[in-house]
Amino acid sequence: MLHLQNQKWVNFFTKDAHAIKRFMGISESYTTSDPLIFKVTRKEEPTIGDPFKATGLMDFRATITRINQEFPQVADQTAEFPIRYPVEMGRVHFNGVITPGEESPIVFYIRNVSSKPIGCNSPTGRVLRVRV
Repeated sequence: MLHLQNQKWVNFFTKDAHAIKRFMGISESYTTSDPLIFKVTRKEEPTIGDPFKATGLMDFRATITRINQEFPQVADQTAEFPIRYPVEMGRVHFNGVITPGEESPIVFYIRNVSSKPIGCNSPTGRVLRVRV
């Protein structure tokens, strides 16, 4: 059974483990036909200032389920990956002083830094809501 160890940023579910349903010969290698699917832990609190960036760790595991024995050579294999919010937002301009009861325009930018389009009309249908 091929799977990932849960980490700070990696949530792996047992149902997504990959079973090798045949024997492997001596020195034989095996490539999965399907990807290992995991979810990145959600960061609930907003990030103020610099855009949120973190590094996730994929900690690979292979287990012989019949005897619950892991292969230590597989456990030695890890891979880091970047985690970011899909958008960055910043202030371009606003009036430095506003008195009570006044209105002031605020100009800001939003940039999509993900590898997929964002918006309710995009192919992914990922909705973007902005709160200022």
